[in-house]
Amino acid sequence: MLGCNLDRGWAMNHREHPPIAIHKLDRHLMNLHLRDIGARMREYVPIGTGVMDFAAIVEAVKAVNFQGFLSLEQDASSEDMKETCRGCLNMMRQHLA
Repeated sequence: MLGCNLDRGWAMNHREHPPIAIHKLDRHLMNLHLRDIGARMREYVPIGTGVMDFAAIVEAVKAVNFQGFLSLEQDASSEDMKETCRGCLNMMRQHLA
C-alpha cells in the first residue's frame, strides 16, 4: 500500500486544517509529524505554545484508526529542547489517554 507522511505544520501553512487532512488521507496516513506553529503561520514554535489543535488531531487519528507513527519534529528554538520534548510527550499522553 502506498502511504503518506503528514507534516501538520506545513499542512497549516498551506491552509489545510490538519484534522481534515488526516480524514482525507485515512488509511494512507503512515506517519504524522508532531509540531506546532505560531499564530502568524510563519514560525514553528515549541510544541504546546502555538495554535495547533492537538485535541482535534487526536480525535481525527482515532476516527481513522491510525496505526502509524507519531514523530516529534521541532525546529530550533530558544527553548530547552529536552523540556520541549517532555512537554510534548506529556501533552500527547494526556490527549491519547
